[in-house]
Amino acid sequence: MKDEKLDPFCIQKIEQFKEENKDFLENSVIKSFLMEEKNKELFFRVICDPSEKNKKILDNEFKKFYFDIRFISYISTVLYFNAINFDKRYRRMRGRVTAKLKWTESDK
Repeated sequence: MKDEKLDPFCIQKIEQFKEENKDFLENSVIKSFLMEEKNKELFFRVICDPSEKNKKILDNEFKKFYFDIRFISYISTVLYFNAINFDKRYRRMRGRVTAKLKWTESDK
């Protein structure tokens, strides 16, 4: 929803909301969410026409968006720690093989 499509009263409500909720709008998650045009349109629609239906649509879209962020963060953390654990196991096994080879050479 471009500003050209909005009526003056709606634009005024949006500006008022932006002024009253600066801290909320500075949140990096909210900024990312509102960067998508579809989400921005939903957000403007809720400000201009705060019906339960519009609020629910916006809320569901934000839940999907936030779930994706949390899921990506979870996968990233799991991969990070699995890489560390793999390296530990690899070094431990390599140490055992090296120690075993040294032990068998000293027997000769």
